Parts: sequence; C-alpha cells; structure tokens
Amino acid sequence: MQLIGDIRRYKGMSEPVDSGTFLAAEPDFTAWPSVPELYRDFEGDTMRRDHAGYGSYHYFQDTGRNDLVTLKAAHTDHCLYFYAKTKDPITHYTDRHWMMLLIRNRRQHSPGWEGYHYIVNRTVIDRSKALLEHSTGGWNWKASAEIRYFVSGNEMYVEIPLAQLRGDEAPKDRAKGIWIEFKWVDNMQNEGDIADFYLHGDTAPEGRLNFVYKSVDES
Repeated sequence: MQLIGDIRRYKGMSEPVDSGTFLAAEPDFTAWPSVPELYRDFEGDTMRRDHAGYGSYHYFQDTGRNDLVTLKAAHTDHCLYFYAKTKDPITHYTDRHWMMLLIRNRRQHSPGWEGYHYIVNRTVIDRSKALLEHSTGGWNWKASAEIRYFVSGNEMYVEIPLAQLRGDEAPKDRAKGIWIEFKWVDNMQNEGDIADFYLHGDTAPEGRLNFVYKSVDES
C-alpha cells in the first residue's frame, strides 16, 4: 500500500473518469460479455499451502476456495449489478462467508466498518436470495433489503436497488450519480478483522484496495 501511494505521488496519475455502464434492461449471463468495465484479480492465489518454514515454523493455509478472476459492474435506472467470475465453478451457497460483497458509498458520511457501508451475502437466504445489510457502526450489520443473486457455473451476479445504497446522501449529491467502491470477499475467517483480507480465502482486489465504479448517467 505504501509503495502504491509513493509511486502515484512520484509519477502522478490521470484524473478518474466516469466509467459506468448503463443497461437498458436487466442483465442475464449473456449480457455480461458486452459490459466494457473489467476489473481483474490475480489468478491462483487460493492455492493450498503446507510447507516447512524456517526452524520449527510450518506454514499451513487451506482457506482458499473460490478463486476470483474477473469482476464487472453495471447499472440501470433503478438497480446496480455486480458480476464475479471465478476460475472454477462457484461453491454451494451454504458455505460459510460465501461470496460476500462489500460496498462503500463515497457520498455517504457514516464511517461504517473500515469505510464500508453495506455488505451482501453475509446472510444468504436461499439459492437465489440474500440480504443487503448496512453497518450500524463497526462490524454490526442490520438488514436493509432482500436482494436477488444468480449463479451459473463459475459466474455470479447480484442485483441491488439503487435506492437502498443512498444512505444519508444529501439530495444534491444524489443528483450527481453513482460513486461507489466495492470489494469481493470469499471465506473470511475472522469477522471484523481487516487483516483477514491478507490471510484467508480470496479478496478482489487484494488487501485494502477497492474497485471504483462511478457514473453520472442516471436518469
């Protein structure tokens, strides 16, 4: 994180641009290849580790499960959609801490948990429904709405009503469109511990980084 920050300060970086994809209708899996916004994650970082270390140390890690590879996002007038593609078929929805999605609304003022205001799939209802929950402060979550998700092989996407992500946005900010950050997390082991991102399962993007989705194309 320090290296990334220093390189950006030394080399500079281009101004962020509006990159939201507006969909005229609800997507299905055949629609996602045409969505241009593409976020990539390292492939192969869920491999099992079981190896002798220095002296008496032994390194063991077997929490890698769904290897996140390609991520996308898009929206309609009323909903946001987040897509994830994994290396292998996605595991069963009854798995613990399965394919969770963390969301930060950049125009929302409450601190949430480590900057994230919403979480999806912390509570999964069944094979097609889960809860969108909002942070009431730290790792304390309260249900906001029941949302739909869809899984086919190694692909998945979730549908979230935009109104549910507005929080305490001011009316003048709502008119500016969408500006969020998001992060996929699979197989977290220690709830409420941000260091878990570096140790267990898989995250996309890595560590404390987030993907950004920004658009002013709302009607």
